[in-house]
Amino acid sequence: MSRFSTQHESGRIGRAALVTILSLVISGASLAQKRTPSANQSVTPATPAQAVAPTASDQAVTPATRAQSVTPAASGRSVTPETAAQIVPPPVSTLSVSPSTAARPVTPASEERLAVPSAVEAVPAQDAAIADKYATVFGAKIHYLEAGSGPVVILLHGLGGSTANWAPTIGPLAQKHRVLVPDQIGFGKSDKPMLNYRVGTLVDFLDGFYKQVGVQKASLVGNSLGGFTAAAFALAHPEKVDKLVLVDAAGFAITEALDPKVINGLNPSTRKQVKDIISLVFYNTAAYSNDMAVDLFFASRVTAGDGYTIQRFIDSIGRGEDMLDGKLGAIKHPTLIIWGREDGLTPLAMGQRFNKEIAGSQLLIIEKCGHVPQLEKAAEFNAGLMKFLAGTMAASK
Repeated sequence: MSRFSTQHESGRIGRAALVTILSLVISGASLAQKRTPSANQSVTPATPAQAVAPTASDQAVTPATRAQSVTPAASGRSVTPETAAQIVPPPVSTLSVSPSTAARPVTPASEERLAVPSAVEAVPAQDAAIADKYATVFGAKIHYLEAGSGPVVILLHGLGGSTANWAPTIGPLAQKHRVLVPDQIGFGKSDKPMLNYRVGTLVDFLDGFYKQVGVQKASLVGNSLGGFTAAAFALAHPEKVDKLVLVDAAGFAITEALDPKVINGLNPSTRKQVKDIISLVFYNTAAYSNDMAVDLFFASRVTAGDGYTIQRFIDSIGRGEDMLDGKLGAIKHPTLIIWGREDGLTPLAMGQRFNKEIAGSQLLIIEKCGHVPQLEKAAEFNAGLMKFLAGTMAASK
């Protein structure tokens, strides 16, 4: 059966299942759109996905109220500007793309496949309170979430992303760690100054963020552009990094053979570009490429306000600024590389290259998964991440 079929091993992906998946991708969107919380306001969720989905009246969120917030979409009600504004698009985050992005990787028969229970994985309920805060870095307001206590872990989203990209990860990690999740400068609810953005900008702002929140040393977990940033930060400030986790990371120079449409599509301005990016980001494209999902994703891109930021990053990568080529040998931190085998945006070959060039690094490949395993395969991702941070992950063979 074709992997682009609407059938999955767990059954047909229906509209209700789509809403369930979207609720993980978009958690936090209505909070960002409907109100600006105080600097130290806390939200205590029943689950990570519920933590940041307040109702229109700002009442406390319960499983029932959360169900009410997504039922209209599930029942096929027409999308209005208000409901569309509550939806955040799939992360279209990366800038280092292989010329073979159009070709999906084929799993070698000799490689063992990880067990995948279903297309929609539930995340266990967590008790950690999530505080919604702001820090001022170089005169700009940086929005971030904080939860838990213990060794510090900072989660870095990718291009066009936000704190919502880590919704299924925050609760589990916060059981044993102090978790900090910033909207990187130019994205989410953080300020969006008209800078000539490059990865070096994110590195400097991350260093400033450390100082403002009182962090001396942290483990960094970055997805795509966030992984690029995490690796660059580890090179620039090795004394401030404990462990490093690169998730479908960008960072290698692009080649002349790359189709310009792929790069331009990272800053989508049409529905077709949104559909094209979805086909590269997710393994289960059938669940995300229907008209309803595309319209919601496109509406959120229109209202996100980060198009200028994204374009500056695209231009910077085109100029070859801050690339990691030839530098990774200097990373001496314990490093885990997590990759979705079917990532069509940053193919598995890139993850294998990170693994080869960072001495002693470990590679965890998640089957039937695309560019954002922390969303598409949250349970598997969280299990691997927490084992690595705890030092209990078996060494790669």
